[in-house]
Amino acid sequence: MTESGIYVSFDLVNLDPQDAKDATLSLDWVKIESIAESDVPQGNEVLSLDFSTGVYGWSNEFASTFTQPQVISGPYLGLKAKNNKSTYGVWVSPPKDISIEANTIYAVDWNVFSDQADLSTVPGIRMRAGDSSNRLIIQKSVFSNAEGDNSPDGLGRTYTLYYDAPAELAGAGLYLAFDMVNFDSTDGLDATIGLRSVTVRAIPAVDMPQSFRKYNFPLIGGLCPRFFCSPQIPRSVA
Repeated sequence: MTESGIYVSFDLVNLDPQDAKDATLSLDWVKIESIAESDVPQGNEVLSLDFSTGVYGWSNEFASTFTQPQVISGPYLGLKAKNNKSTYGVWVSPPKDISIEANTIYAVDWNVFSDQADLSTVPGIRMRAGDSSNRLIIQKSVFSNAEGDNSPDGLGRTYTLYYDAPAELAGAGLYLAFDMVNFDSTDGLDATIGLRSVTVRAIPAVDMPQSFRKYNFPLIGGLCPRFFCSPQIPRSVA
């Protein structure tokens, strides 16, 4: 892997007492292919929220083991750190806003900002989409490593996440979550991150490029155990 390359990982996270104590997981193969962004259809807008006009039923969730950030509920959904060692908090949407349809890819556009002039001090940001029972969660995490060139500034930045639900999840609610994960001593002690807006677009799977339809099997990539990747548990603690 080069400095500008990507890596993949395959994790066993068995923290749910309802799961098998001696279970075995195996990775048979992994394939990486690139798809030009211009080849991905726009799809149809199914949800668009501008948080300058309200919170639209979004609420907060916290974990008792971590420091709760200060919550800001206008004119954006904000989280303000209280330290850079253990601050964790979430804004999460109601799962009833979107009902998952089979053979559909959901593109989620997040407009996110921070109050940090030095991008290398922006706290960790996590954007997630998952079904209402936490069977399949796909996330995009942004950390201000190196120069923080992938982190948002005060003007904001739009990140896109693609959620590919298997047919078994049809009819379940799709929830969204916006997390602060401030566990890095080089990040801002009292930094603020905020979500200005979110848009969800539905793309029929048959409209996606052939390489995506051929290799993007359901449940390969982005699968999280219902306990570990539930809104209350920050994935970064692993």
